[in-house]
Amino acid sequence: MTACWGEDMNRSLRDALFSLGGATALIGLLVVLIGGDSNESAAPATTPESAATVLPPTVVAATAPGATVVPVESTTTSTTTTSTTTTTIVLAGPRIEFLQSTDSELWEESSVGDCATRPSTAVVTATIADPDGVLAAVFGWGLDFPGATVEWIEMFETDPGVYTAEVGPFDSDTLEPGLVESIYLAIEAVDDLDNAELAETADLVLLHDCGAG
Repeated sequence: MTACWGEDMNRSLRDALFSLGGATALIGLLVVLIGGDSNESAAPATTPESAATVLPPTVVAATAPGATVVPVESTTTSTTTTSTTTTTIVLAGPRIEFLQSTDSELWEESSVGDCATRPSTAVVTATIADPDGVLAAVFGWGLDFPGATVEWIEMFETDPGVYTAEVGPFDSDTLEPGLVESIYLAIEAVDDLDNAELAETADLVLLHDCGAG
Protein backbone atom coordinates (compact mmCIF):
# COMPACT_ATOMS: atom_id res chain seq x y z
CA MET A 1 0.00 0.00 0.00
CA THR A 2 2.81 2.34 0.90
CA ALA A 3 4.79 1.44 -2.24
CA CYS A 4 1.89 2.17 -4.52
CA TRP A 5 1.33 5.46 -2.91
CA GLY A 6 4.96 6.36 -3.41
CA GLU A 7 4.92 5.44 -7.10
CA ASP A 8 1.76 7.46 -7.56
CA MET A 9 3.47 10.46 -5.93
CA ASN A 10 6.52 10.09 -8.17
CA ARG A 11 4.39 9.84 -11.28
CA SER A 12 2.39 12.90 -10.30
CA LEU A 13 5.58 14.82 -9.57
CA ARG A 14 7.13 13.88 -12.93
CA ASP A 15 3.97 14.90 -14.72
CA ALA A 16 3.98 18.18 -12.90
CA LEU A 17 7.64 18.78 -13.65
CA PHE A 18 7.10 17.79 -17.24
CA SER A 19 4.18 20.14 -17.49
CA LEU A 20 6.15 22.92 -15.76
CA GLY A 21 9.18 22.33 -17.94
CA GLY A 22 7.09 22.44 -21.09
CA ALA A 23 5.51 25.67 -20.02
CA THR A 24 8.88 27.11 -19.14
CA ALA A 25 10.30 26.04 -22.47
CA LEU A 26 7.33 27.56 -24.26
CA ILE A 27 7.73 30.81 -22.36
CA GLY A 28 11.45 30.88 -23.18
CA LEU A 29 10.73 30.28 -26.85
CA LEU A 30 8.23 33.12 -26.86
CA VAL A 31 10.75 35.42 -25.18
CA VAL A 32 13.39 34.53 -27.78
CA LEU A 33 10.97 35.09 -30.62
CA ILE A 34 9.72 38.38 -29.23
CA GLY A 35 13.22 39.55 -28.39
CA GLY A 36 14.44 38.67 -31.88
CA ASP A 37 11.74 40.77 -33.57
CA SER A 38 12.49 43.66 -31.27
CA ASN A 39 16.21 43.44 -31.97
CA GLU A 40 15.64 43.27 -35.69
CA SER A 41 13.38 46.35 -35.65
CA ALA A 42 15.76 48.28 -33.41
CA ALA A 43 18.90 47.41 -35.35
CA PRO A 44 20.23 50.32 -37.43
CA ALA A 45 19.86 50.05 -41.16
CA THR A 46 22.97 49.01 -42.95
CA THR A 47 23.83 51.11 -46.02
CA PRO A 48 25.12 48.94 -48.83
CA GLU A 49 28.50 49.89 -50.11
CA SER A 50 27.03 50.24 -53.59
CA ALA A 51 24.43 52.84 -52.47
CA ALA A 52 25.07 56.35 -53.91
CA THR A 53 25.81 59.23 -51.57
CA VAL A 54 23.46 62.19 -52.13
CA LEU A 55 25.39 65.48 -52.21
CA PRO A 56 24.06 69.04 -52.57
CA PRO A 57 24.07 70.37 -56.15
CA THR A 58 27.31 71.99 -57.23
CA VAL A 59 27.16 75.30 -59.05
CA VAL A 60 29.68 75.34 -61.87
CA ALA A 61 30.86 78.08 -64.16
CA ALA A 62 28.29 79.26 -66.67
CA THR A 63 30.71 78.57 -69.50
CA ALA A 64 31.02 74.82 -68.71
CA PRO A 65 28.92 72.46 -70.83
CA GLY A 66 25.75 71.44 -69.05
CA ALA A 67 26.38 73.96 -66.31
CA THR A 68 23.67 74.78 -63.80
CA VAL A 69 22.57 78.36 -64.37
CA VAL A 70 21.91 80.13 -61.11
CA PRO A 71 20.06 83.44 -61.55
CA VAL A 72 21.76 86.26 -59.71
CA GLU A 73 19.66 89.26 -58.77
CA SER A 74 21.42 92.43 -59.84
CA THR A 75 20.41 95.92 -58.77
CA THR A 76 21.45 98.83 -60.95
CA THR A 77 21.26 102.31 -59.51
CA SER A 78 20.71 105.02 -62.10
CA THR A 79 21.69 108.56 -61.19
CA THR A 80 20.11 111.38 -63.18
CA THR A 81 22.13 114.59 -63.31
CA THR A 82 20.10 117.72 -63.91
CA SER A 83 21.99 120.36 -65.81
CA THR A 84 20.78 123.92 -65.42
CA THR A 85 21.71 126.43 -68.09
CA THR A 86 21.39 130.09 -67.26
CA THR A 87 20.86 132.34 -70.25
CA THR A 88 21.68 135.99 -69.79
CA ILE A 89 19.60 138.20 -72.05
CA VAL A 90 21.33 141.44 -72.89
CA LEU A 91 18.69 144.05 -73.55
CA ALA A 92 19.84 146.24 -76.42
CA GLY A 93 18.08 148.94 -78.33
CA PRO A 94 17.47 149.08 -82.08
CA ARG A 95 20.31 148.74 -84.56
CA ILE A 96 20.86 152.02 -86.42
CA GLU A 97 22.86 152.58 -89.57
CA PHE A 98 23.28 155.86 -91.46
CA LEU A 99 22.89 155.38 -95.20
CA GLN A 100 23.14 158.65 -97.06
CA SER A 101 22.32 162.33 -97.38
CA THR A 102 20.83 163.89 -100.48
CA ASP A 103 23.56 166.52 -100.28
CA SER A 104 27.00 166.20 -98.70
CA GLU A 105 27.53 170.01 -98.52
CA LEU A 106 25.18 172.71 -97.26
CA TRP A 107 25.38 176.47 -96.97
CA GLU A 108 24.01 178.90 -94.49
CA GLU A 109 20.56 180.15 -95.34
CA SER A 110 20.82 183.53 -97.05
CA SER A 111 19.18 185.45 -99.82
CA VAL A 112 22.35 187.34 -100.65
CA GLY A 113 24.66 186.41 -103.52
CA ASP A 114 25.35 182.84 -104.49
CA CYS A 115 24.01 181.43 -101.20
CA ALA A 116 20.47 181.87 -102.44
CA THR A 117 21.03 179.19 -105.11
CA ARG A 118 22.93 176.66 -103.02
CA PRO A 119 21.37 173.89 -100.92
CA SER A 120 20.69 174.78 -97.29
CA THR A 121 18.91 171.54 -96.34
CA ALA A 122 19.36 167.80 -97.01
CA VAL A 123 17.42 164.63 -96.37
CA VAL A 124 19.26 162.00 -94.30
CA THR A 125 18.30 158.34 -94.63
CA ALA A 126 19.01 155.57 -92.10
CA THR A 127 17.92 152.02 -91.38
CA ILE A 128 16.54 151.18 -87.94
CA ALA A 129 15.77 147.59 -86.99
CA ASP A 130 14.83 145.76 -83.81
CA PRO A 131 13.35 142.24 -83.30
CA ASP A 132 10.99 143.70 -80.70
CA GLY A 133 9.81 146.44 -83.05
CA VAL A 134 10.77 150.10 -83.30
CA LEU A 135 8.57 152.33 -81.18
CA ALA A 136 9.96 155.74 -82.16
CA ALA A 137 13.00 157.50 -83.61
CA VAL A 138 14.22 161.10 -83.42
CA PHE A 139 16.86 162.92 -85.42
CA GLY A 140 19.24 165.57 -84.11
CA TRP A 141 21.54 167.96 -85.99
CA GLY A 142 23.85 170.82 -85.12
CA LEU A 143 27.46 171.98 -85.41
CA ASP A 144 30.16 169.53 -84.41
CA PHE A 145 31.81 171.39 -81.55
CA PRO A 146 31.28 171.53 -77.76
CA GLY A 147 28.36 173.64 -76.61
CA ALA A 148 26.69 173.75 -80.00
CA THR A 149 22.88 173.66 -80.11
CA VAL A 150 21.34 170.41 -81.38
CA GLU A 151 17.89 170.48 -82.95
CA TRP A 152 15.75 167.34 -82.47
CA ILE A 153 12.94 166.36 -84.83
CA GLU A 154 10.87 163.23 -85.43
CA MET A 155 11.96 160.70 -88.05
CA PHE A 156 9.48 159.06 -90.43
CA GLU A 157 9.46 155.49 -91.73
CA THR A 158 9.23 155.84 -95.52
CA ASP A 159 9.82 152.11 -96.22
CA PRO A 160 9.91 149.11 -93.88
CA GLY A 161 12.90 149.72 -91.64
CA VAL A 162 13.96 152.86 -93.54
CA TYR A 163 13.66 156.24 -91.78
CA THR A 164 14.27 159.76 -93.05
CA ALA A 165 14.64 163.26 -91.60
CA GLU A 166 15.77 166.67 -92.80
CA VAL A 167 18.88 168.52 -91.65
CA GLY A 168 19.03 172.37 -91.88
CA PRO A 169 18.65 175.13 -92.57
CA PHE A 170 21.29 177.03 -90.61
CA ASP A 171 21.08 180.76 -89.98
CA SER A 172 23.32 183.08 -92.01
CA ASP A 173 25.39 184.00 -88.96
CA THR A 174 25.95 180.42 -87.72
CA LEU A 175 29.62 180.32 -88.79
CA GLU A 176 32.41 182.82 -88.75
CA PRO A 177 33.14 184.23 -92.22
CA GLY A 178 35.04 181.80 -94.39
CA LEU A 179 34.63 178.75 -92.13
CA VAL A 180 33.53 175.24 -93.04
CA GLU A 181 32.37 172.90 -90.27
CA SER A 182 31.17 169.31 -90.04
CA ILE A 183 27.52 168.90 -89.17
CA TYR A 184 26.82 166.67 -86.17
CA LEU A 185 24.05 164.15 -86.87
CA ALA A 186 22.41 161.87 -84.30
CA ILE A 187 19.60 159.32 -84.29
CA GLU A 188 18.04 157.95 -81.13
CA ALA A 189 15.57 155.06 -81.43
CA VAL A 190 13.49 153.17 -78.84
CA ASP A 191 12.04 149.68 -79.26
CA ASP A 192 8.74 148.32 -77.93
CA LEU A 193 10.49 147.21 -74.71
CA ASP A 194 11.73 150.77 -74.06
CA ASN A 195 15.35 149.88 -74.88
CA ALA A 196 17.05 152.90 -76.45
CA GLU A 197 20.04 153.20 -78.78
CA LEU A 198 21.94 156.26 -79.99
CA ALA A 199 23.96 156.53 -83.21
CA GLU A 200 26.12 159.54 -84.12
CA THR A 201 28.22 160.75 -87.01
CA ALA A 202 29.98 163.92 -88.18
CA ASP A 203 31.29 162.61 -91.47
CA LEU A 204 28.19 162.78 -93.64
CA VAL A 205 27.51 166.48 -94.28
CA LEU A 206 29.55 169.75 -94.23
CA LEU A 207 28.29 173.31 -93.61
CA HIS A 208 29.77 176.31 -95.39
CA ASP A 209 29.65 179.92 -94.36
CA CYS A 210 27.72 181.83 -97.00
CA GLY A 211 30.61 184.22 -97.52
CA ALA A 212 33.08 181.35 -98.16
CA GLY A 213 31.60 180.68 -101.60
